[in-house]
Amino acid sequence: MNRQKLARLGTSGLGAGLGAGLMYLLDPQGGRGRRALARDKAVSKLKTSREAALAKSRHLGNRTKGLVAEAGSKLRRNKGTDDVLSVQGDGQTGTQGLSSAGLDSALDQANRELQTSLP
Repeated sequence: MNRQKLARLGTSGLGAGLGAGLMYLLDPQGGRGRRALARDKAVSKLKTSREAALAKSRHLGNRTKGLVAEAGSKLRRNKGTDDVLSVQGDGQTGTQGLSSAGLDSALDQANRELQTSLP
């Protein structure tokens, strides 16, 4: 079979299936009950989907709040103990724990040491 025949066969099958479905739903004797059942199932699925979406939204919001709180806690914990890279008198590099108040004096000292070592 070539493609054109297969396409025609698929279209015919789709049309037959659609016609049978419409006959089933529009049947004068039992169609009204079938339509009501389909409507009730659709409404139920929409309600369930809405509730699931709201629950997922609440979950993601709570996780975001937790991450922000955790990050803030870590920042507050490390606030007064910044590690500053300093050059020691023998030229070796090391770290020195400084509070934010002592940072200015450490920078001034580093500038003076750099200016004296430049030709």
